[in-house]
Amino acid sequence: MDKTLHLMEMGFSNDEISLAIEKIGTKGRMSDLAESIVTGEFPSDREDIEKKVSAAPAVNRTCLSKSWRFIGVDGGSSTGTANIKPDPGIDSYPFPATANAGETSKGKRPKDEDENENAYPDECTDYDDRGKRLRPEYMGDSSSFMEIPWMQDESKEDTYEFPRVMQPRLSQSLGPNVAKRPYFFYGNLGELSPGWWSKISSFMFGIHPEHVDTRLCSPLRRTEGYLHNLPIQNRFNILPKPRLTIQDAMPLMKSWWPQWDIRKHLNGGSCTRTKDVTLLCERIGRRIAECRGKPTQQDQTLILRHCHTSNLIWIAPNILSPVEPDHMECIMGYPANHTNIGGGRLAERLKLFDYCFQTDTLGYHLSVLKAMFPEGLTVLSLFSGIGGAEIALNRLGIHLKGVVSVESCGLSRNILKRWWQTSGQTGELVQIEDIKNLTTNKLENLVQRFEGFDFIICQNPSTPPDLSKETSRREASEFDYSLFNEFVRILKRVRDMMELS
Repeated sequence: MDKTLHLMEMGFSNDEISLAIEKIGTKGRMSDLAESIVTGEFPSDREDIEKKVSAAPAVNRTCLSKSWRFIGVDGGSSTGTANIKPDPGIDSYPFPATANAGETSKGKRPKDEDENENAYPDECTDYDDRGKRLRPEYMGDSSSFMEIPWMQDESKEDTYEFPRVMQPRLSQSLGPNVAKRPYFFYGNLGELSPGWWSKISSFMFGIHPEHVDTRLCSPLRRTEGYLHNLPIQNRFNILPKPRLTIQDAMPLMKSWWPQWDIRKHLNGGSCTRTKDVTLLCERIGRRIAECRGKPTQQDQTLILRHCHTSNLIWIAPNILSPVEPDHMECIMGYPANHTNIGGGRLAERLKLFDYCFQTDTLGYHLSVLKAMFPEGLTVLSLFSGIGGAEIALNRLGIHLKGVVSVESCGLSRNILKRWWQTSGQTGELVQIEDIKNLTTNKLENLVQRFEGFDFIICQNPSTPPDLSKETSRREASEFDYSLFNEFVRILKRVRDMMELS
């Protein structure tokens, strides 16, 4: 009752308080209750993951990812080239009951599998560089390829019910024909519907994706999805170990960060600095000055909501500011002044962080490559952005013998090139502007030049060539099916070439 009264004094409604207590419990800390009301998210999901990890067998204890829920064609485990072998020692990880069914591919909603036998309608049909239509069996022997996992009815307009039966990636064992060089990694920096993940999986040997909460490795709040053929055992964090809160990542702010601001993480995709946000900070500053630095509990609640929505941080006592590029470089795990390069305006530099990996989170999942390639590795990096994959591998202490980077954004290419030249890299960097330039002949020359590729990584969404155009976070994170098919085409070509060589 004391917690309820205190939260009501802070300005929260009775319904908000009841929901928070229902989700977290009466023994939850006041800061967790308040944060859950402001952010709309609850720490129970993260705590459940951590409990599952600590309770898992030692061989898999370092895996911090959740997995999407998939149903095989027989309603149980899926079979085929993925060679799924459920591990009874690993529990299924928890998921929310519903998710947004409106995920689109550039405005096109995936059709229900039952409504049309063709699961890949005309707007989602692409062709390789020889004019052949891409199909799910494209990635392997069609006689043994895993059929498309059947998902529950997607016809609902507002919500999508996740299947109750799960086949977690953490209990999926990959066969030797899948888990081999070149290893591949597809990373989606936003949330996609299970329907789209099912389609992506069907092109990628039926491998199940991992659903990742970046808060487990960083001060960033963002959900990401990874699909890859890397081992999941013996992962480790980049050293020094990542700082998991805003205050730990930027300790200078601790002295003037008010106690009532209970935020610990910044939101992914809320980094745009506009005139309206700057004016908002000025209004809040005047309001705090009027009450002599001691805002009422109602004011605290309103300020906290603005801080959460607009990613505002305290840069001096009672003074708020939008995040700056140097703040995001720290939060995202990039070197200081990484994006500070001639020709890059402040707004454009901030927008780059909507299209890049959080390197501590990515590095954790790529850490297995260090033991697999002790002499270094060659990388084909598709939609490299500002070099998240390259920097993560470098932070892991993995020598980059050669990198072929495909990136359409000129500013991102310049940033990666400067980092390569100033970070002591001794390998070779090849930069390509347009992925369509990677024809079969070009790929053959690159495979011969680098004696094959050890690792192929692709990031979605790709950085837009023109960063000056206004785009919403939802537009920025839309799944681009045509670019994904380019990734599938290139991966298929490289694997075929390396098998023949």
